[in-house]
Amino acid sequence: MNHDIAKYFEPWSAGDGAKEHPGPARLLPWSSADGNPCYLLGDGTGHVSRVADDIECLQLGMADDLIGHADELLACQGASNR
Repeated sequence: MNHDIAKYFEPWSAGDGAKEHPGPARLLPWSSADGNPCYLLGDGTGHVSRVADDIECLQLGMADDLIGHADELLACQGASNR
């Protein structure tokens, strides 16, 4: 993921554009190169928003699959905690 496409900012930083933007910042599903959260300011219709939507959709699908596997394991009569 190209971390340069998303802007990391802290709301109290001077000149970061957060105060001038009327809408809320979106937390993106990836972190910056130094491990900090990435936020996006915008109307939610741009390229970065679509990429984030696709990644979040993939993450939710994987989580749903994992829950399904856990349900199957818990339903198994031979399952143990070992």
